[in-house]
This record gives sequence, C-alpha cells and structure tokens, in this order.
Amino acid sequence: MDELKRCVGPLGRLLLTSSGSDADGKVTPEPPRSPEHTAVRVLMAGRSTIDFEGAQYLLCAATSASHVPNRDQFQVVSLAESRGINSRLAAREGGSQQQRDAFAQAASLLRDSVPHGGEGGLFLLRRLPAANHGASDDGTAVTPSQLKPPAPKKVDIEIKFVVAGSGRALKDTAFLVTKPDGSEIRMMTTSVGSLELTDLDPGQCVVTSLIDDAIMPMSFDPGGAGADDEDSDDDADADNDAAGDDSSDDSAGGELAAGGGGSGASGAAAASGAAAASASGGFGLSLSVDALAKGDLAGAIKVTGGLNARGAASAAASAAASVGGSLSGSLGGGASLGGGASLGGGLGGTAALGGGATGGSKKDKSPIGPASVVEITRHKVATGETPDSIAADAGLSWDAITQFNFGTTDPDEVQDALRDRVGCTQTSPDGQSYVFDDDDEPGILLIPSPWTASFPTDDVHRVRVAPVGGLHISLENEDGLALPGATYQITFADKSQREGTLGSSGVARLEGVPDGPFSVAYPDSVDLLARSLAASTRKAFDEQATGPLFYLLGQEKDVVDRAVAVYEEYFDDLTGEGFAADIDQVVTDPDARVPLLFLCKLAGIDIEGAEGAIIQAGFDDVLQGESNDTTAADDSAADDSADDDSDDSADDDPAEAADRG
Repeated sequence: MDELKRCVGPLGRLLLTSSGSDADGKVTPEPPRSPEHTAVRVLMAGRSTIDFEGAQYLLCAATSASHVPNRDQFQVVSLAESRGINSRLAAREGGSQQQRDAFAQAASLLRDSVPHGGEGGLFLLRRLPAANHGASDDGTAVTPSQLKPPAPKKVDIEIKFVVAGSGRALKDTAFLVTKPDGSEIRMMTTSVGSLELTDLDPGQCVVTSLIDDAIMPMSFDPGGAGADDEDSDDDADADNDAAGDDSSDDSAGGELAAGGGGSGASGAAAASGAAAASASGGFGLSLSVDALAKGDLAGAIKVTGGLNARGAASAAASAAASVGGSLSGSLGGGASLGGGASLGGGLGGTAALGGGATGGSKKDKSPIGPASVVEITRHKVATGETPDSIAADAGLSWDAITQFNFGTTDPDEVQDALRDRVGCTQTSPDGQSYVFDDDDEPGILLIPSPWTASFPTDDVHRVRVAPVGGLHISLENEDGLALPGATYQITFADKSQREGTLGSSGVARLEGVPDGPFSVAYPDSVDLLARSLAASTRKAFDEQATGPLFYLLGQEKDVVDRAVAVYEEYFDDLTGEGFAADIDQVVTDPDARVPLLFLCKLAGIDIEGAEGAIIQAGFDDVLQGESNDTTAADDSAADDSADDDSDDSADDDPAEAADRG
C-alpha cells in the first residue's frame, strides 16, 4: 500500500492514489520534459518572479509567453542583456550541479524574438513599473503580447529532369507548379532541364506535368527510372549540354556496323544501304520470295519508311541491302521504330532519344525537347474490348489514346497501327476494322496520365526519367504479309544482345533498350522462306489462286515441311483442320486439283478418300515406271558395254588376238 494515501477530509476518509499512479494503482512515468521546461522548473524553483538587482524577472518558454499571467506588465529583455543577467544570476544562485547545468542550458536557449517554425527557446521577462506597463522608459519596450512572428525566410528551389543513364536534359517540358502559398504558375523547363523558382516561402512545391500534346516518342516516365536528390555524373552530363559539348566517340561511329557480311545463305558481298528513320513509326523489312528462293539475298531485301514523330506520312525511303548492309536512323524518345533486318547479317537503326540523327556521337548529350513527363499504364488488349470501352476506362478519348500511341487520329492510319504496332489480326464482320483479341501480340496500348510530385523548397532536386516507348520490329514479305514467329537477334551499341521471336502478327516490342545504334538480324534464311510461303499461301486461298501453292509445293522437302508447320501454327483459320483440309476445300478445279494433290503426295502430305487412293495409285505407277526405266537403262548400258568390248576385239591386231586365244 506504499503507493496509496489515506486522508481525512470534510467528507470523511478518502483513499487517494499517489501522483505517480493511475486509477489502477500502477506507477505512470512522467512524460519527458523539453530542455526549456526543465530549465524553467529548476531556475524558477516555484517562484512567481526572481528578485535580482532591484528588478523582478520571470523566465518562461518562448512557446508559453502568450499564456503568462499579466504578461503585458513585463517587457522582453534583449538577448545580449538577458545573457548577462543569466550569467550574474548563475554566480549568485548556481550552487548545485543541477542549477549550474540549468543556467548553462538557459544561456543557449535565450531569445528575444518569436522563433522560426517549431524552434524552441526561452524569454527572460522583466516587470515594468506600474506607470509604464506596455512600454519601457524609452518607449521601445516590447511585451509578450506585442511579439510578432518574424517574416518567413524566402527560399529558392530547382528541379532538374534528366534521362537516366545518359544524363540528357528534358527541355521545353510543361508543368504546373503550386507554390507553398497556394498560388500556381505554368512553367517550361530550361535548356538544362530545370524548373527554377526564387523568393518562395518555406514549404512544399507541388509539380504536375501538362500532357495535352504528349506523344509517345517524346514522353518520359519517372516511374521507369526512379527519382532521387543525390548528385551524380548525370548532372555533369546535363550541364555539359548547356555548354554545347559536341564531343563524340569516334570509335563508335555514326552507325553500328551490321555483323556477318558473308554469313547469309549465298555469302553475297556486303552492300550498304541507308534510309532516314522517322521518330515513331518507322521501318519494316520486306522480303522477296522469288529472290530469296534463288539465294539472291541482295535482291531479296527492301526497307521502307513509316510515320514521323507527329504522325504525318514521311517520305518513303528504301534501300536494297545484302548481308552485312547497314541502316542508320533514330528512335525518338525511345519510341517505336521497326528495325530493318537481313538474312544472316543485319540492317540496323539508331535508338537515339529525341529524334534526329545521332551525328556520329555514341553519347549524344544534347537536350531533348519539347518533351512530356507522364505516368504510364500499360494496357493489354482483350477479347470483347472496343476503342470506346478502353477510352472510358482510361478516362480519355480514343483520339487522345491513338494520338499518344501512334501520333495520329486518322482512321486509316490508326487501323494500320493497330495491325503493325499492337499486333491485331482479327477483323470486324465487315472487314473494315480490327477488333481486339486476347491473342494479339504484343497487344499493348499505353495510357498516359499526368505525373505529380511534391518537393521541399530550399533545395536542388533531380528527377530521373526513362523513355516511355519501346522498340518495335516487324517483318513482312513483298506482298506486305506479316511473318510471325521469325527468330530475331538484336545487338545494341553497348554490345548487349537480345533474342526472341516475332509475335503472331509479325511484330515484337522491346522495352528498356539502350540509347544508340542497333542492328537487327534474322539468321535463319530457310525459316524466313518457309514463313513467307505459308503467309502467301493463306492469302492465295482467300483469292482462290493456286500459283503460290504450286510454288510452295515445288520447294525442297525441308522447306515444304517447315512451311506447312508454320501454316498450321499461325494461318490455320480457314477450315481449322490443317493445310491439307484447306487445299481440299479451296482447290476444286480438276485441272489444278490433280497435279496439286500429286505434289502433296510427293511432299509427304497424305490425301484421304477415294481421290487420295487414285493419287496414290498414280504415284505408285510413276514410281514403278521410274523403277522400270532404271532397269531398262541398266540393261541398255550393259549391252552397250558388251558391244564396245566386241568392237575393241575387232580392232585388235590378228596376231595379238591369236596370242590372247
């Protein structure tokens, strides 16, 4: 019961808990005291005022000055004078170690004005004569009630936007900045990628990107690279941009040489070809089946231009190139650019941020702009979705989505982009537009939204961003038909490589590609020929044409086997029962059907039913005929040999003949 006290009061006996206990009798520790309150408690020692040198003084925490009783009867002692009084008081009253420590603490905490923000402090107050309450003898006294917070200290802020890795600055990039006082200002980044504000109140600046005119080739996502306030070489790179640093890495050259000059099917000598790359739409490779089948690689390859950064049609540029040919261009903002390709070697492009040629510099340090900073949602299209449903879910118009992704809102160009960039293959019942499907590859639409972040003032911040767009590569034959499933190899400027296969629409999307030149190669020429033949045959079935089918079946067995396998993997949408079933349904003309079925048999493609039996019988007759012809040819050769021996004997000298006998 040591923690309880019994007392007798006017109402009788009371059971009281001690000051250090709670209602349950448990000891409650005192809350920690601030240095100010500790100093006040020790030095005031329960006194209302301290009588010293003919005046009355009161020590209080600065945060409690407004609550001092009769506060306007006191003046705030200046800082210099209060420190002197504190020192003299310490000499008089600082007997114990606790008191000496308290006086020393007070000396460091004394103030004569309202402290900034959450700072603490102590005021030494002196009682004024009764006739002078509210003013000192010289009329300049300040009472606690008259103390006013100091004007906030004005500060600056700088926020720099640079591309991760290269340090290239984002110039002419629009933002809405909300200052600490709540006012707003629209700003554009400088040539070194900075937003700079001066004469601000302390606090936070909220920065929101403006993306009304954003397009994918010139958009960058902080979420793809992170943000930090550390100093790094990126800042030096960005500063060098402003100084016009035009140094280049001569060892890299303006183009990345495509490899394997003689590694194609024919080993043809390398021949260079070039085409100007557009920022967002770019290059597709076209293969000539005839030239490819003949091993004429130089005549088999054709590269064509695409859309530029604003979606307008660029001048089509083409270049015939053999194995080892090269192609230079640019990849705007990391956006889509279909790399050219060759057989066994490579055509290349340049993955240079911001559009424009690289000018021979491997590490381009020029600023990029006008640019946009966005947050990106990667939407995978699905069966049943429509443009309107995707737009509604995104809170954007369909035009805004196509403008950002494809640089155009033109309906025909959008349909081309859905095929070439999103990988759509299914069409509406009227065949006029593409519809979304779960199997679309890559099947990605990028949904942009404004980026917002808050930054404390009185500091320099750096925000690293990454290009939004990816690298699209595509492959088609001379008829404009996509070649799905082809194996590609890409080599980038930093010597890194990626391998993969094109999707079901003949398109592949790669993200996070390094800045600089690149080369793309499709190393298996036989595989490319088989895929092109399969694609052309499927189109021929729709057109009721048999020429491509005869051409396919006339190839070597390995090519035919591969083409049939590709057909049944990617193009089996006619009957759904395979290559032979499609032939059976489409080819009905007897003049074409019989030889086609016979070629199928030669290729090892079984034909079922009575017609198949007839073809088999004819096939057996041919084989038997070939066998008989071979036997007859052998007999004839033997007879000819005997005749030759007889003739030789007749020509011999009679004496020699007698000797032989």
